[in-house]
Order: sequence, then C-alpha cells, then structure tokens
Amino acid sequence: MKKKSGMQRLPKKSSQNTEEAILADGKYGQASVQTCGKETVADPDSMEKVIAEQLDRLIPENEPLLVAFSGGMDSRVLLEVLARLGGHRLRVLHVNHNIRPQEELGKEREIVVSVCRKLNVPLTVATIKPEAIGIFARERNCGIEAAARRFRYRAIQKTCESFRIRFVVTAHTADDQVETLLYRFLKGASLESLRAIPQKRKIAKGISVVRPMLSIRRKDIEAYIRARALAFSEDSTNSGLAYVRNRLRHLVIPALEQSIPGWQDGLVRSTLHIMALAQEQQDQAKAVLKKAARNVSERTITFPRILFTAQPFSVQKKVLRSCLQWVTGERHISERACMSAVSAINRGTEQLDCCGALITNQQDLLIFSPKTQYRKADGYCFVFEKPGVFRLGEAIAGLQWEQEQNMDSTLKCQPCESKAALPGVPEDFAGAEKSGKKDLPQIFLYEGSFSFPLVIRSRKAGDTIKTE
Repeated sequence: MKKKSGMQRLPKKSSQNTEEAILADGKYGQASVQTCGKETVADPDSMEKVIAEQLDRLIPENEPLLVAFSGGMDSRVLLEVLARLGGHRLRVLHVNHNIRPQEELGKEREIVVSVCRKLNVPLTVATIKPEAIGIFARERNCGIEAAARRFRYRAIQKTCESFRIRFVVTAHTADDQVETLLYRFLKGASLESLRAIPQKRKIAKGISVVRPMLSIRRKDIEAYIRARALAFSEDSTNSGLAYVRNRLRHLVIPALEQSIPGWQDGLVRSTLHIMALAQEQQDQAKAVLKKAARNVSERTITFPRILFTAQPFSVQKKVLRSCLQWVTGERHISERACMSAVSAINRGTEQLDCCGALITNQQDLLIFSPKTQYRKADGYCFVFEKPGVFRLGEAIAGLQWEQEQNMDSTLKCQPCESKAALPGVPEDFAGAEKSGKKDLPQIFLYEGSFSFPLVIRSRKAGDTIKTE
C-alpha cells in the first residue's frame, strides 16, 4: 500500500477550490480486463489494500489522476480511498447531466463541493445544458442513459486535455459488471459488446479510463461507507423502475439469486469464453488488415476482395468496421450498417455508401475511401429542381412524366446503348460512344408519386424501406 505522505496535493484554497468548467458540445449547446469477481473485504483497510494493488498494476506511479465523482456511494468510496492512499495528484470531475429535479441536483452539488474541500482536492464541474441529453437521445434513437454517457465522456476527455491528465479513475464495481453483462445478453448484443467491462480502456488519444474497483461487491462498498461514516448523495432515479438497469437491479437479479444460486459466476465464465472467441476473431481480422494497402494522404484502404469474402461473416464485420473507423475517424460504427454492408459486398455490389465512407469494388479490389466524391446538398447527393435528364458521374438519371406506360416495366433499369434508347437526352449525354462505356446505365424516376424539388442519394448500408 502506498504511504499517505507520498500524495502530492495542490495548495488549499477556500471557495476557489471549486472550478466551474464551461464545456461546449456542438449544436447541443454549451455545458455551465479483469472480469467481475467476489472479492470479500472484511474491513476498510482491506478494501484500500485491494484498490491500491490495482492502481499499482494499472497506473504508473505519481501520475496525476482525474476522478469521476458523481457524489454517489461508489464514487464517494473511491475518492476517499484515493485521498487516503496518496501517491497521485488528484482532480475531481463532477458532471451535472440536468436530467433530475433541480432541488436534488443542488443538494448533490453541495455534498460534492463539501467533500472536495474536506479532502483538499480541486474540483471541476461540467453542467450539461438542460434538454440537451433528451434532444441527443431522440436524434440518435438511443436511451437517456446512453446519451448521458456520451456527454459524460465528452466532459471527461475535455477536462483531461485541459489539465494534461492521462488517466481517469471511475468507480465501477463487480455488481455493475454483472448488470452490464446481463443487460447486453438480454438485448442480443454483438460479440464485441458481450465482453466484460475492462479494467483499463483507451477512450481518446493519450487518455485511458481505469476501474480499480471492478472486483469489489456493492455490499462491501456499503460496509466501507458505514465504517468511515461518509456522506454521499442519493440519486432518486436509482430507486425507481424507469430505467432498464434499475429493473434488472431491483427485480431480475434478486429473482435470479433466489432461483439460481451462483448464477453470477456462471455468467462470468460464459463471458470468458466469449472474450476468447472474440479475441480469436480479432486476430483473424488483424491478419487480413496487415495485407491491406493504406494511403495516408488520401485516407484510403485497399485489399483484394477475395481476401475479404473468404473470411467468416463475423471476421468480415470486424475488418469492415476497422476500415470504416480508420477512413472516417469515427469510433462508433452502426452494427446494422456493418451487417448490411458486408452482405452487399458478398453479393458483388460495386459501390456502397456506408457510415460516411465509400466502399468500391474495382477490378476485384475493395477500396474504402472518404465520401468526398458526391456533390451534396443538405446531406444528400443530388437535388433536381425540375424534370429532365442529368448525368450523375457514370450514370444518367432521367426524371420525366410517363402516363401511358406500365409502371413496373418503365422502372426497370436497362443498359444505354444508343441515343434512341433515351428520348430527349441531350446529344452530349447520349450514347455509349460519347462516354467510352458500352453499358452506361440509365436510371429513370417517374413523377406520379413525388413533386419537385426532388432530392436523391445513393443507397446507404443499413437503409430500410417501411411500407404500409
């Protein structure tokens, strides 16, 4: 265990010990692996020893740490233990998500400020703009908890960058691990998502989150709180059943514990098998990616299509996701879009728009490139103000009124072999001779069910059509 005397502290200040952080978050406004275990902690000193051992293993000595402090029981214990252990200069970040009653948030804020003053730890408070999380959740079609997590980690990243801190410490426990695994299983998550919460994970360039309490059960956290007589904030939403995680915690898990003794250990063992399989697939994907040619200046990746299609579907998804992440710079790639894109590539699709990248099959080579080839308008590709015939790269799109022909036959796309095949096509657009192509495609849309201006884009992976 590290000695308390080794802790580096900042000079004590009175009310100035609280620092307000105003964090911008784009259009949503401004803001004022170890798996779970059953570590039994007999007394407060034992818990501090367990956490100290994890910190020694996960974080270099004397590194400054950012402590994510909600004011709740788990993070209150974490902050207390870190302050007692010493050895690291601490800074606390408290994020006000503004999704609970203001009176409750005010009391929570008082507790957070009081604890930080008592421990002489500098505090940064990030306040999310009211309604921003709800707006984000609706636009991204995700839950409030997931949206709040995105805002929280954005605040963590910005605070780390501002104070040049490389490690963030969070208070996830063994119970959080079990709840997360159970929720993901029941939701039918992908193989990657069925992995256990890691003890250490990179969240941005040069920034990692560390979870030294993943082997500690919540009952031991409660015992530590009582033994040290620590004040903490109660989140009113934790006792309700509005959120899925709460329903698991209060209804499902107690029923499982009563019906299937030792079920948590079985869940962890299953997770270990899943992690081994996921690692095997990851190794296969890396072997494929090693054979890819990367053009850093143009941000493209190229490799033989047969190399991709020869892999199992699960490995194909990993390869495709890695390529999309590298090309677009986005960490979060839609699972549905990945599955749709892989299926399209296996069917021989020549060009595909997927998650901000263009996937092209040229001469049996798969090319992943940024989607810069399209002339966009309001996020789409082409805007047609009136009927006519227009060249779209290597295709011709004709928009005209057809009343006498059968709709099923007129909508079929056939090769353009001569000017006669395209009535009304301007001479410089007509005929394969002009383009040097023998099978220049034509695409006709008929105006009966739409009006101008008409906006058209190519199909994107993951697109669906809903009909009545």
